[in-house]
Amino acid sequence: MNPASDVFGWAILIATFIGPVAAVYVTRLIDKKRENYERKMRIFRILMGNRAAGLNAETIQALNLIEIDFQKCAKVLSAWKDYFENLRAEMPSGDRQQAFFVKRQHLYAALLDQIAKVVGYNFEQLHILEGGYYPTGAAKSDADQNAIRELFAGIANGERVLPIAVTNLPASIDQASEASTLRGI
Repeated sequence: MNPASDVFGWAILIATFIGPVAAVYVTRLIDKKRENYERKMRIFRILMGNRAAGLNAETIQALNLIEIDFQKCAKVLSAWKDYFENLRAEMPSGDRQQAFFVKRQHLYAALLDQIAKVVGYNFEQLHILEGGYYPTGAAKSDADQNAIRELFAGIANGERVLPIAVTNLPASIDQASEASTLRGI
């Protein structure tokens, strides 16, 4: 191409204006792709990090975001729907409870497996099922907090009463009045 030709001049002019616009556009696409990946990765990290602890507020939020951040991932959405249906199902009674929870764990592992594939990790479902750490002390603390919450919710709803026990009663009324006199009452 002849540098003195009109075509060459127009090509330089177009490249001068289109080049920066194209660079900004490509940068925006890369940033958007990175942001989508980071959102998916955040969900995955939360779910993997809490897999041994069960449902908590952070896990519930991450589960609710799957519909948004994985909307183009059919296998993840399918696994999520299966798990979600189990979460919404009525709890069976008696001997069937154990099988119900085992199925829930397997559905959760299948969901994490599908998410792992999307974000670029390769785990065995068995590793997902058996992995994770949840100390006994944390489990006891959570159970205690739930018991306290249930007690006070029952009291607030009028279903239970606050158990109160009076201890260290004086042996006689004379001792009680003596004690109150000593305290200046």
